[in-house]
Amino acid sequence: FPSHDIVSYLAGVTMFYQQDHFQMSSAYHQDISEVHQGFEWQSKFSYVWHWSALAVATGAEFRLLSADYANYHFGVGTQDTTGRLYEYLPDSAWLSSIKVEASYPLATDVRFVANWRREWLPSQFEPSMYFKQRQHDIWFSGVMWTW
Repeated sequence: FPSHDIVSYLAGVTMFYQQDHFQMSSAYHQDISEVHQGFEWQSKFSYVWHWSALAVATGAEFRLLSADYANYHFGVGTQDTTGRLYEYLPDSAWLSSIKVEASYPLATDVRFVANWRREWLPSQFEPSMYFKQRQHDIWFSGVMWTW
């Protein structure tokens, strides 16, 4: 496994726009822990339907990963391998995904949230030993508390 630090911390800004059932956001996050000095920029577009208390959203997302960010999280550098048997640095990359999400209120400030996201990796990820295919599914369920 790569020998670099395990955790990096990101900070940034998000712009959010909502009109009726349409939502759009754009966010920029920069590494502030000096682990990889990389950044990601993501834009999301979604449409939300409401049936009584249940909310269902579909959407698309595009993410740009800087070379430092992508190489840190997905790369294998000379410090990570013995005898330079395998090296892989993807450099900057665009990732795209689609998402379906549902949420239901459990209390005034608590909601149950579940979602599925399919993400496609760019062709430069094909040589990576971390992925057998360029698309993967991400499932999430949990409770969201707002204040």
